[in-house]
Amino acid sequence: MEQAVFDFGYLDDIDDIGPAPAEITGYPLTEDLRQAWCTDATEEWKHQVASPSIPEPPPLPKGVEVTPLLIKWLSRIPLLNPEVISLVESRRLYGIQKYGQSLMSQDGRNGLEDARQEAGDLLQYLFKEFLTREASIDERELRVFRHTLHVCNELIDVLTTWSPESRRDLIRELQDH
Repeated sequence: MEQAVFDFGYLDDIDDIGPAPAEITGYPLTEDLRQAWCTDATEEWKHQVASPSIPEPPPLPKGVEVTPLLIKWLSRIPLLNPEVISLVESRRLYGIQKYGQSLMSQDGRNGLEDARQEAGDLLQYLFKEFLTREASIDERELRVFRHTLHVCNELIDVLTTWSPESRRDLIRELQDH
């Protein structure tokens, strides 16, 4: 039997791991989650990670449509699998069907909160596959998935390293073309 090994990188020393206070999380953590709780994380980060999902209001039809600008940005990425753009477009159509509009930049929702919740769902879906899949997954099935996750990581890097002015410049450039 294979043994699963998960490398979290930021957990370099088991001594750096401490219990997550119940008063922060609002619910008890399992031993596995407690072990993944890093004591050097900021209290604000711990609160954000441990907070239960915060319901977001229905989206408002305000701002600019996100998807066309995202597709322009994605189109600049060398060697991007074109199926990533197809995935984004299909999710746009789903959003229109579900909410009556596509994703708008000023829709009254917290985009980071929505992304955090979706990331939590993603982990659960993937672990469900880990628990239930009988056969190996063909790598070709995962290619678009891996490309999409790679682009998400790149975008997170942009969000955390680019100045607001640099982001505004890129947005203007995408809107002009």
